[in-house]
Amino acid sequence: MSINLRLTWLEQVSTITVTIMKIKRLMTKWCVVALGALLLVPMMAEAAPETSRSVTLGSSAVSAVTTYAFSFKPGTSGNIGAIKLELCDSPLEAVSCSNAGDSSGVSLTSNSASVLSETGVSGFTVGTGTPPVPTANTFWLTNGTPQNVNNTTQVTVTLQNVRNPSGANKQFYAKITTYSDSAGTAEVDFGAAAMGRRRR
Repeated sequence: MSINLRLTWLEQVSTITVTIMKIKRLMTKWCVVALGALLLVPMMAEAAPETSRSVTLGSSAVSAVTTYAFSFKPGTSGNIGAIKLELCDSPLEAVSCSNAGDSSGVSLTSNSASVLSETGVSGFTVGTGTPPVPTANTFWLTNGTPQNVNNTTQVTVTLQNVRNPSGANKQFYAKITTYSDSAGTAEVDFGAAAMGRRRR
């Protein structure tokens, strides 16, 4: 009787041990899969960061109508078919461009902003539908023949007739997004730059 009880107890312990080992192996596999997914998501979802970003204003005066020179180096070498330029309260890509704060009063349409010059790229024209026409804070450029641009190339697009924000000593931001296609649907790179503070 005692021998049978001892054997039963040992069998139960052995079964529990095997079960625990199986659970540990499964948990290890799940952890590896989860970690792999976390590592892959940012690589798939995030655009490459542009470098050497800057925006130079022809005048920093409040509400002045002036030039804005958007400059950057692509984060990756490859085709650029469209460029989106934005003037916003926030530099974050995930935050929609708005002008309710420090960038209030800025406008790309009140004085009909247009392209003054391009360096590093050529042949880009203002969006007329796909991509969209300019709005108060967003200016699309497109090229029917996407250009292959190296990531060491400094690209500068200067717009004229841009109206500065209406508040003094405020900071606002430019967002620059590039796309590989002319319609502006396949995002490649993103970057943001802060404007210098403006005097009265």
